[in-house]
Amino acid sequence: MTEPTRSDDCGCGPAGCAPQFVSIDRRSFLRVSGAAAAALAGRSFAGPFEPGQDADALVPKDKRLDPGWVRSLFERGEPTLVRGDALAHVGMPVGGIGCGQLYLGGDGRLWLFDLFNQPALPGFSDSAGPHYAKPLKPSDPLSPIRQGFVLRVDSGGKASTRAVTRDGFSNVTFRGEYPIGRVTLDDPAIPIDVALTAYSPFVPLDVDRSSLPTTILEYTLTNTGPIPAVMTLAGYLTNGASRFTGVAGEGMHRNRVVRRDGFHELVLDATRAAREGRSSRGHRRRSLRAREVGAVDDDGHRVRRRADREGRDAEVPRRRRRRG
Repeated sequence: MTEPTRSDDCGCGPAGCAPQFVSIDRRSFLRVSGAAAAALAGRSFAGPFEPGQDADALVPKDKRLDPGWVRSLFERGEPTLVRGDALAHVGMPVGGIGCGQLYLGGDGRLWLFDLFNQPALPGFSDSAGPHYAKPLKPSDPLSPIRQGFVLRVDSGGKASTRAVTRDGFSNVTFRGEYPIGRVTLDDPAIPIDVALTAYSPFVPLDVDRSSLPTTILEYTLTNTGPIPAVMTLAGYLTNGASRFTGVAGEGMHRNRVVRRDGFHELVLDATRAAREGRSSRGHRRRSLRAREVGAVDDDGHRVRRRADREGRDAEVPRRRRRRG
């Protein structure tokens, strides 16, 4: 009989290691398994049963459960808190079901951003599971998007600015209770505590509301000092429009603020680059290519389309070259 064991230094390379088998004789196996069974018997939470009683049934009506064990099932547990170097290994999904993979890091940063329908990251489809041995980290150069927040504090005639991450705060704690992640940050050097609550909508048994491509970040700033302070939280986010589909020189990123009733919206998108030319009258004009997008009709032929003045799509007939 053999028993699979793993070695931390097997030399199998980054793809992971296969089980290494060590021989064990039958007598040793029975001795080890018997000791394990005895240990489990000492922590029994049901019984004891006598021959001929309900124990002969597949599921006894009276399971004779230990009252102390039953009470322990209803006792409120303590949340698991992550601190220190372990924060580098936190990645809680906050992107919505079926909407790609977006992680909340241990210090509140969003990372990975696997949202662009690209091939799987190296090792993700490897059945050996190399990322269990060497898990991904927010510091890995895998995220195509950079995101974060910066805190500015004006107090007592002085101003200070620091990143709302482990780089800017010495005390960071992560508490993950899916679908909600909570991060707290504080530092003896400044009297400002930061609390983040992050989640994506998750409604049990409601697929539509649980699969929205939405991530909500709620920040709370608390002044714990005796001097009033003006606190400003500024965020940054890479414009990822056409990240993997755009053609160099054919377009440009566009960042704009849209004001609506009760809130402001920051829209990050991309548009075709404007090209200048001359009309038949000699006036300089902008080419319509800045507003055209590629399309395919029902027969599979390419069709040029552009938006009319009211924002609706209008088909543009293709010009035919005359021969001869």
